[in-house]
Amino acid sequence: MVMKILHFADLHIGVENYGRINPDTGLNSRLEDFLKALDTIIETALAEQVDLVLFAGDAFKINEPTNTHQRVFAERIWRLSQQGVPTFLLIGNHDQTNKYGESHALDIYDTLAIPNVHVSGRPGIHRIPTRSGTLQIATMPHVSRSALMTHDDFAGRTLAEVDRSIVEQVGEILQHFSQQLDPSLPAILAAHVGIEQARMGSEQSMSIGYGFTVPLHLVARPEYQYVALGHVHKHQVLSEDPLVIYPGSVERVDFGEEKEDKGFVIVDLEPGQPARHRFVRLGGRRFQTIEVDLAGATDPTAELVEAIGDYNIQDAIVRLIYTIPMIRAEEIDSVKVKAALEPAFYAVIRPILEDPSERVRMPELADSTEFHPLQIFERYLERRDDLETMEADLLQRAQQLWEKVQESS
Repeated sequence: MVMKILHFADLHIGVENYGRINPDTGLNSRLEDFLKALDTIIETALAEQVDLVLFAGDAFKINEPTNTHQRVFAERIWRLSQQGVPTFLLIGNHDQTNKYGESHALDIYDTLAIPNVHVSGRPGIHRIPTRSGTLQIATMPHVSRSALMTHDDFAGRTLAEVDRSIVEQVGEILQHFSQQLDPSLPAILAAHVGIEQARMGSEQSMSIGYGFTVPLHLVARPEYQYVALGHVHKHQVLSEDPLVIYPGSVERVDFGEEKEDKGFVIVDLEPGQPARHRFVRLGGRRFQTIEVDLAGATDPTAELVEAIGDYNIQDAIVRLIYTIPMIRAEEIDSVKVKAALEPAFYAVIRPILEDPSERVRMPELADSTEFHPLQIFERYLERRDDLETMEADLLQRAQQLWEKVQESS
């Protein structure tokens, strides 16, 4: 019998940048974008009669969500519960507190024993009854490095020492799990963790530092038919046997995800067969960057308006970056530019005033607050062909410097 699982992650309710209050609902318009994605996921789960909905962590932007954010999430989980669909909630780093032993943002579902809802805030093995039989889920919720460092066993250690210890413990826990699994039942691993081989995304800029990562071989173990990951916002398949997948986040967070597809995966488990999957795309709010160099423009405003017209900005979040000589900045008619951007859902205008003696090389990073410092450095290295052979070493050294800065702050 085929068991069907819907796997999604990194919902991040509470990310409301580029939004505004909808007067009809009282909700932030960006919150409504994220809820629309979640509603589509739930509708798909019901329509396809999945055996399990598995959420791999980070329900909220922060670990103390507002009452409204808790309510809108609970309404949708309750709908799955009422329809008899088992739902498994794994704890991510944004769901945890920074103090060892404190409750996490999803504790209430366990406390109230909501029917058909299962929560994992600690490593363990859960046996979940489904319409297609019992499924074993070994879990590795996110391990909070900062929380561990408040614990006596870790106090005084450096970040690097804590990271090494975490990776060693993750390996020991997963090895222990392999001895506890029932070989007669299908088994999957659910983990909210960064994998060394993964291509990272905007989750870097949403956290302080990069955090620790574990090697792929620790999770890609033969006892699991499927490894359901969360934490990395870029959808990717890391292994085919066993199948190891990050579904990615469900909605774009910033311009770093402008070109990424967002969605979730549906996985089919069949005894004796490799797991099969398909990625289901969610429409999501489009992000659109428009870059215009007006250095030699005869009529800067006209050329800027014309350039905007070359893009489909209807209902998109738009970032307009234009470069113009400092002495000609006053030639821009801001009223006409804003009128041209009116079809956008939200528009940000970022002029780069150019000093003739020094041009800005990387205008896409003009607003450095949207990028982690290490991301900026990595993109700089990508532009330097002469440093290609040194790129890996330079990035490693930059990481070490960043960790030292974090330790001293």
